[in-house]
Amino acid sequence: MLSLKKMTWLLAVFALAGLGMGMPKPVVAQTGASFDRQKMDTYLDRLNQEQKFMGSVAIDSAGRDVYDHSVGFISAEADTVRADVQTIYRIGSITKTFTAVMIMQLIEEDELSLSTKLQTFYPGVPQSDRITMEHLLRHQSGIQNLSGSTLPKTWLQETPTKQQKLDVLRSLDSAFEPGSKSRYSNTNYVVLEFVIEAVTGQSYGGQLQERITDPLNLQRTYFGDRIDVHHNEAAAFKFDTSNWTKVPAIDPIIPGGAGGIVSTPNDLTDFIHALFEGELVSRESLRAMSTLQEGMGIGMYEIEYPGALALGHKGGGQGFFSHLAYFPDQKVAVAYSANGLNDSRDDIFAGVVSLYFDNAFTLPDLE
Repeated sequence: MLSLKKMTWLLAVFALAGLGMGMPKPVVAQTGASFDRQKMDTYLDRLNQEQKFMGSVAIDSAGRDVYDHSVGFISAEADTVRADVQTIYRIGSITKTFTAVMIMQLIEEDELSLSTKLQTFYPGVPQSDRITMEHLLRHQSGIQNLSGSTLPKTWLQETPTKQQKLDVLRSLDSAFEPGSKSRYSNTNYVVLEFVIEAVTGQSYGGQLQERITDPLNLQRTYFGDRIDVHHNEAAAFKFDTSNWTKVPAIDPIIPGGAGGIVSTPNDLTDFIHALFEGELVSRESLRAMSTLQEGMGIGMYEIEYPGALALGHKGGGQGFFSHLAYFPDQKVAVAYSANGLNDSRDDIFAGVVSLYFDNAFTLPDLE
């Protein structure tokens, strides 16, 4: 039996998602000038007041920043440092979209192809003679997922070397035949990080800067390090009964090309807008990235929202949660990063999108 509180929240979610008794209401394109900014602020402020969300939100329309707002704090000492629109968050698996872009750039430069075999670089990985770059990009390699349950426990205290990471990768048995199915695995993009370094002879972080962040002037996007709140980098928190408590952070070197980048929602919307406008890869490469196979594209997948197609990626880990989506028909990008979440990140995303596209949205009662 649902509690009255939970039922009220679920009804609000259906309202904000534009769901009625009939078909989903189509999204109406906005210019960014007509939506109710105050209502959006109120929604995010209320989420924060009810201790459901701490973080930042940004919306870009046709390459123009039309909204940003931040709530909550970033420091380990509660309330001492407040978040703002320049606060930097760990973005988790949204890193994969950046990694995919760099691989597609190398393909365009004839340094790689989608059919290049992994054994060219790392022959010791099981089935590397059959695993292609496309298999890795689309999570079709069969390489098992390297995650919290499979990480060596010593890595949580001591930063692993690249060789140690490779040794673990080579020890993982294949879960299925390459190309036979899609199964999400962080390990694919850790391997792609190593491929980028092998092809270019430079670090992943250096290539990120050279290929993406410098050309787009993304000044608050880079490969992460230990969190420094004095440089406006957010620490993460979880809600424990009545208080936010700090979540221990792992070294970004561990997830690497699968989850090691930090950024802001404003930088993320600028990045994905540039990607879809052809500023980072060719139209042919973008079509390949956007083509879904078993629901999986290259560095992106479909983000569910009634009445409109959005492509992007989600990220999460160690108390951080991020969401990046681009609506190609409307040329609208929506991003948020949370360093404290006590509710469904998908519900919050649906609320933000509905408030931007549908002024009829009713603010939910969160008490």
